Amino acid sequence: MLAINHNRSVSLDRLVDAVWESAPPATAREQVQNCVSLMRRNLRTTPADLIIERNRIGYQLRGDDFETDAHCFEREVRAADELLTEGRLADAAGRLQQGLAHWSGPALDGLNARELRAHAIRLDELRLAAMERLATTNLRLGRHDRAIAELRALIEIEPLRENISILLMDALADSGRSIESLTVYRVYRDRLRTELGVEPGPVAKARERQLLQSLNPPAPIAVENRVGPTRLAAPATQHRHLDRAEVNLDRKISSHLETAYAHIRAAFELLGAGPPGYIELPGLTPPHAEQRKTTPPTYHRRVGP
Repeated sequence: MLAINHNRSVSLDRLVDAVWESAPPATAREQVQNCVSLMRRNLRTTPADLIIERNRIGYQLRGDDFETDAHCFEREVRAADELLTEGRLADAAGRLQQGLAHWSGPALDGLNARELRAHAIRLDELRLAAMERLATTNLRLGRHDRAIAELRALIEIEPLRENISILLMDALADSGRSIESLTVYRVYRDRLRTELGVEPGPVAKARERQLLQSLNPPAPIAVENRVGPTRLAAPATQHRHLDRAEVNLDRKISSHLETAYAHIRAAFELLGAGPPGYIELPGLTPPHAEQRKTTPPTYHRRVGP
């Protein structure tokens, strides 16, 4: 508690709660004071310039050059963020790696007091964000192998974090490993369905569609659509095995063609008494009519080939 709140005062009650959160003993305050006295004696034998002071609020751990692993980690992450803003990707990746090197396990592992766990959750979230940022930076630098290794480790920690799965899919696809990329999506989708009963978000689904299209590009669909005075070829209705969106599009095209075929065939049946292949359009004057001796009352326009 004193190290987390370095150079800040911590009340005696907060120290008691950190040790005995639910049911402190009657001697809790005295025990904390005894522990602080023991810590003071131990600090005198270390080279660190650290002291524990008592004030009107409680206790304070003071030391100008004192840094925990958490302090060093956060300092490196801040420096990396500045480098990323300046576009210095390689330098930023180096600082992120240095920051993450300070981690040796979960933050404050084994300490379950409420205030300590809140601090640990904050640090763990910062660690995940730094790991994700490092993987993204390595992708931008073309270091796909490093990014894939980092993202696979991240998924083990946070299997339901969608952005990590999407980044890993992109890294694998860019490395020519599209089948593995598709497997990452399907493992993530199945985990969501099993554990939460929900589907992946639209971005992840769009990535899956892109992968399917790259693995199985659609072939051109040939449709016979000749129109003649006495015969109209019916449109093809057989569909090859395609992605669902492509099959729906093929069905819509076939439906429209079948409707058009039925209308044109009905029109030709109505014209059965007239000259085959012609429709009379009353009121239209044929070209060069003034050069003819007689002008027919109707004009015939050719229909069909």
